[in-house]
Amino acid sequence: MDKIEIRTYLDTCVWCRPFDATTSDRILQEAESVNKLTKKVDDNEIEIIGSSILLFEVSMISDNLKRISVEKLIARVATEISPVTASTKDLAGQIMNSCGVGAMDAMHLAIAVECGAQVFLTTDDAILSNADRISAYNITVKNPTEMV
Repeated sequence: MDKIEIRTYLDTCVWCRPFDATTSDRILQEAESVNKLTKKVDDNEIEIIGSSILLFEVSMISDNLKRISVEKLIARVATEISPVTASTKDLAGQIMNSCGVGAMDAMHLAIAVECGAQVFLTTDDAILSNADRISAYNITVKNPTEMV
């Protein structure tokens, strides 16, 4: 069987979703989608990329059990952890100015673009609402439910 690989970057909120309280149908559907994505990694259908920014944000999670669970999930399914470089910071500034997203979101997007991700998954409505503008950077922004 040929290896079909879609390079995918998961925003921090996506990594956390399986460990969030399922207080709405949306959260439940997104959590189930993330679990299905991990199966796609196991089946070599997608490759999931993380970053040093992701690891920093996860380290700030105050709930110890949730933080440890997210860290274990990243360790299990992320195939690489991309660093922040000077060019990442420059690109993040461009994305922030042209796409209307905040600094940390722009950093995640810049890393995803620089490491060749084709898809950026997020549950963040502010990023999702700017998907058309972000697509100018040759990356598709989706909710995880759209990927499974």
